[in-house]
Amino acid sequence: MILRKLKNYAEWCFRLEHKIDDIAARLGIMDGYYCRSYAQHGEDVLIWNFMKKVLKIDFPTYIDIGAHHPYEISNTAIFHEHGCKGVNIEANPILIEEFYRVRPDDINIQCGVGGEKGLMPFYMVTDKGGRNSFNKEMVENFLNKEHPGMKIAKEIQIRIRTLQDIFENELNCIMPDYMSIDIEGLEYDVLSHFDLKKNGPKVMTVEMNDEKLKQYIENSGYFLYVKIYSNYTYVRKEFMETVYETRGTCK
Repeated sequence: MILRKLKNYAEWCFRLEHKIDDIAARLGIMDGYYCRSYAQHGEDVLIWNFMKKVLKIDFPTYIDIGAHHPYEISNTAIFHEHGCKGVNIEANPILIEEFYRVRPDDINIQCGVGGEKGLMPFYMVTDKGGRNSFNKEMVENFLNKEHPGMKIAKEIQIRIRTLQDIFENELNCIMPDYMSIDIEGLEYDVLSHFDLKKNGPKVMTVEMNDEKLKQYIENSGYFLYVKIYSNYTYVRKEFMETVYETRGTCK
């Protein structure tokens, strides 16, 4: 009953947001910075405007690792909505179906991403839950803290690929402009097995959960642009001068 009420409330908020957009468009009060947010804390609007206004990239490409859903809590939906193309990677075989349907022009890959190729157990609380993960300890800790009494519903085997493998075979060794990675504690394992310094994106958003992950990213030639709760957005240091020259002066 509670989940149904929350879902109905989320749908109501989504419809309300669209109505506000329509009203703003009719009144002519939308400017070049205005856009609808789909991310967890609104960071996608900041990132989108940063790519457009600061880096001057009209149609930035993207890769979304742990993509979850085409719109719900998505850092890349804003890119797709504005005509950009990208790669979506989601381990959950149920969730990936929405990407096939909603983003058919993207490259959509159903697999896990890790430090090595192989198979790994994927622990599912619900079919479409955002807390499903390869990290059993993290799932159990979340359930014990937030939902005492609930247990892992099922365990399935999922194919694991490395980011390097995807980079070479799906990306043709060309990294997209923007990367979003949120894979419930496995971010360091994935990124530390990839040469970020040489082949990393211009901008990336990472769910930060580990000091060694932070150090690896910064040692790979990135600086922290903005932190919103546990979501850290990094920019390559080669753009630092451009960032601070234009900060607060974008037209």
